[in-house]
Amino acid sequence: MAPSTVTKELPLAIPAPKLWAAIMDAQLLAKAVKPVVTSVEVEGSDGAIGSIRTVNFNAEIVGFPYIKEKVTILDESSMTIGASLIEGGYLGSQLKSHSATITVKPNGQGSVMVWVLTYEPLIENPNIDGIVEAFVKSFKAVEAYLQSTN
Repeated sequence: MAPSTVTKELPLAIPAPKLWAAIMDAQLLAKAVKPVVTSVEVEGSDGAIGSIRTVNFNAEIVGFPYIKEKVTILDESSMTIGASLIEGGYLGSQLKSHSATITVKPNGQGSVMVWVLTYEPLIENPNIDGIVEAFVKSFKAVEAYLQSTN
């Protein structure tokens, strides 16, 4: 099956520099998205190209125990980070490949996060809607967390 792409623009009420800093802080995800995310482990320098991040989930909520991703793109000046899934999630069961980039752009007092998911399916109808929904819910939780810790 041919690769496909999904783009999601998510406006958030967090200034772009603060949101970018949160994205670069792997441990913040575990704090903001509890009890869905149970822990985050980083091999290498967090966020640096080549670093590997394992996000562990409550499998009863998510349906799988973890994802392991490798950072493939990092551009601080454009606030862009990209990663490829190397293990876990739907990789091997529903997807042959899964990579995503996040770009944070200023938007008034807040920001817009542009998320581009590129994937190659292994099955006819992989759960892409579920992946998009999880992304949106996660970053809405990050937004709420950052607002509550201001």
